[in-house]
Formats: sequence, structure tokens, C-alpha cells
Amino acid sequence: MMRLPHPAPNVTSQVVPEGLMLLREDGEYAVINEAGAALWRALSSTESRSDLAYVLAQRPNAPDKETCFRVARTFVNQLLEEGFLKDRV
Repeated sequence: MMRLPHPAPNVTSQVVPEGLMLLREDGEYAVINEAGAALWRALSSTESRSDLAYVLAQRPNAPDKETCFRVARTFVNQLLEEGFLKDRV
């Protein structure tokens, strides 16, 4: 099983009205909604993408399981690509 990436060491997070702002040291930032914030917090205690999708599925008005898995996968891949997450070694 492939482990989930973790927040990159140069990233801080701050609660904002829209959800959570992720800020890299180079000034680049991303604002993620409440569902994304729940996924972000779960990255430190979740081992697999299916566990991460489960976190999303437990939220009120969550979509079906397949959609939750797809959303979690897209969330992780996008933040990896943008440098907010880093693969575990």
C-alpha cells in the first residue's frame, strides 16, 4: 500500500472564512474549502487514500463513495503537483 504524502515542510496553514489557506514560504498559496480542510487535517493521521476518502464520506451531504475516492485522489494529486504536499520517503 502506498502511503499518503504529507504537508511539505515549507507550508503553513491558517483558518480563513472560506476554509483553510495553505501558504508556501515562496508566497504561493491555495485556499481550500471546508471539505478540503478536513482532508488536509486527516493527512497526518490517515495511511491510505481509501481512508482519506472515508473522512470525506463522513461529512454531511457527502457524495457516494466512488465520488469521495475520486475527490480525495484529485485533492492529493493537485496539492502534490503544486508543492503543498511531499511524498513520504
